Amino acid sequence: MLSCDDIIVSQDTYREPASEIQRERLDDIPLLLGLSFLLFRSSLPESYELLKQFKFKYIFFAIALNGIDWLVGGLRIWVLSGAVHKELKFSSSFKVY
Repeated sequence: MLSCDDIIVSQDTYREPASEIQRERLDDIPLLLGLSFLLFRSSLPESYELLKQFKFKYIFFAIALNGIDWLVGGLRIWVLSGAVHKELKFSSSFKVY
């Protein structure tokens, strides 16, 4: 008859199944294929020339849009949480974890 000590497996002896390890390796294949495709298809001198023509004001515009999205997202959390819990502070809806 089995006892509780026979059933319990300690964390030191636990190993992931081989199928789980193989699945993790398969997840890396698309990443490696994409990176190798970009490296082989890109031309560094042409990329540098195009980067010199890039208008960097668009980066500031993108950062501003990201900030507005963050504020609107926090406002949405604050408004919708009012139906569930009344004590949520407005500043706590913008916390980044």
